[in-house]
Amino acid sequence: MRPSALLGLLALALAGCRPDHSARDAFLAPAPDAGAHLPAEGVWPKGRKVLVAGYSGVPKRDLAAGFSVAGPHYGGNNEAQVAQCREAGIPVIAQIGPFPGNGSGGWDAASKIPLDEVRRRVAEAVRRHASAPEIVMWAIQPEELRPWRKDEMAYLAAVAETVRREDPLGRPLFLYNPNHRDAASLAAITPLLDVIGKGCYANIAGHKDNRAWIRWSVEQMVRAAAGARPGAWVLVMPELARDPEPGDRHLIRAWVRHDTYLGMMSGAKGVLLWSLFPRREVKATWKAWHDAYAECGRELNGERQLGPFFLFGQPRDDLRVTTLEPRRPYPLGASARNALEASTTQAGEGKGGMLHPWTKAERALGAERVLFIANSCPEPTTFRVSGLPARGLEAVDAFDGKPVALGADGRLPDLRLAPWEVAALRFRAAPGR
Repeated sequence: MRPSALLGLLALALAGCRPDHSARDAFLAPAPDAGAHLPAEGVWPKGRKVLVAGYSGVPKRDLAAGFSVAGPHYGGNNEAQVAQCREAGIPVIAQIGPFPGNGSGGWDAASKIPLDEVRRRVAEAVRRHASAPEIVMWAIQPEELRPWRKDEMAYLAAVAETVRREDPLGRPLFLYNPNHRDAASLAAITPLLDVIGKGCYANIAGHKDNRAWIRWSVEQMVRAAAGARPGAWVLVMPELARDPEPGDRHLIRAWVRHDTYLGMMSGAKGVLLWSLFPRREVKATWKAWHDAYAECGRELNGERQLGPFFLFGQPRDDLRVTTLEPRRPYPLGASARNALEASTTQAGEGKGGMLHPWTKAERALGAERVLFIANSCPEPTTFRVSGLPARGLEAVDAFDGKPVALGADGRLPDLRLAPWEVAALRFRAAPGR
């Protein structure tokens, strides 16, 4: 046999010994990072960090724990908090409105101020902070303006137009909406805003054991944002406001993680919770809630860097997720409007729609893929994942970085998730293969 022929046979033999990683390479095909040009320490939409904040907190304490932004401050302390954050270089959400100090005030007070005076006071406040880059967002006061009230919509338009005219930094505008707003009722408000948010207070709104309502809520905001200003984005707004019954207190961490991650999986780009103030109604369990939200903040913006997958990752749908127990969507049912929202919502809001007992979200960024699964059932659920490449892949738990064993054919072991548990699996090419 000629030497050239022998070399050819040897090359074919060696090629046959090499594993075929074409499926893996297709699965991990690099996904462009739309935020690659943004600063790592900046907050979305001007940086790579997810906004994680709460109302009426202590900025230095909260950022040291894992939050990324100081939230708005109720009670007329807005100006003091903004000054404190400016001195410390802490990003902050500033309230904006016609009240002294831009603090909180209800519609009864705002309605007595002529619109020309509203514009004058708002313009003055914006000019005072024109060169304050620490302010990342304006939160309009008063909150919960009603879309069926012409005077309230005229007020909202006056504030929004004034801020946009006077703010040289073009910071986004946000208005808090009550829990039972849906896409239809939000549609009249969102064209004036840049950031869409409504309460997602599952326990307070009567959905303690029905936390799929978080997904429904965020999807309402996402739908409404489609008719808002270009680049509008959504916040998930979970709760830290009331002590649960003693028998439920061990569930706080699971509730927090479920509500935060399901909100992000459903389309939110940030987290703003009510509230970080140790209200008397939550004094027994405040720390447990605070620590759990801070943990999520560290996972999103710290070493695990899960935030960029939600902010910049490309949605994918290559993996098939099924449950071994029967879990089917079910109707939302009647609205659970409570006394707090009886005057700020209408009876028809928050009705209809379907709730999904579990949710999957798949995101690709760079040469990595993350699969999130949220169990929204009050019962344990077993999930089976198929569609992974047979070889050349490694998996780790995206929350703690621990390896996840894959079978010889790339099969992932079934995942048994506790009530309201969230799993996150990170896939990348196996080293040296």
